[in-house]
Amino acid sequence: MSKSLDATYHRPLDNEEETTVLHVEFEPADDPSAALGADTRVGVSEVVFYHFPRNLASTDAINESIDKMRPVVERSQALAVFDRWAMKNEDDIMAKTQVYVNLLGWVDVEAHMEFQASDDFKQNVHHLTDIKELQQFEMHHVKVHGV
Repeated sequence: MSKSLDATYHRPLDNEEETTVLHVEFEPADDPSAALGADTRVGVSEVVFYHFPRNLASTDAINESIDKMRPVVERSQALAVFDRWAMKNEDDIMAKTQVYVNLLGWVDVEAHMEFQASDDFKQNVHHLTDIKELQQFEMHHVKVHGV
């Protein structure tokens, strides 16, 4: 049985006027609750939204770039690392969106900032920033008080 995360996204996507609910379906072996505080070492969760054009012909090159960055993050102090393309309900059919979501668990914000200041991060972040289709990204730190 797979685990999922629903996030209400309070900004319209693709010129929509209403709030968008994004749904992220994780692999059966994944347990995203670890990044949300089920792992008691996690003091803060990081959620990153990567925005891409709606009319992407293929996500293969994007996935390859993300796959190159994943081991860098896994070598860091992150306690949990999950990422997937978000889905949303379109006429009762779940459809892939143009939003890729990272969910990470950190001891605290300082641990994340230390990672961003590391040589490993600086030497590899280009795998994300060089994605030509990337329109913008948003990163949020969230303190979860219970899962």
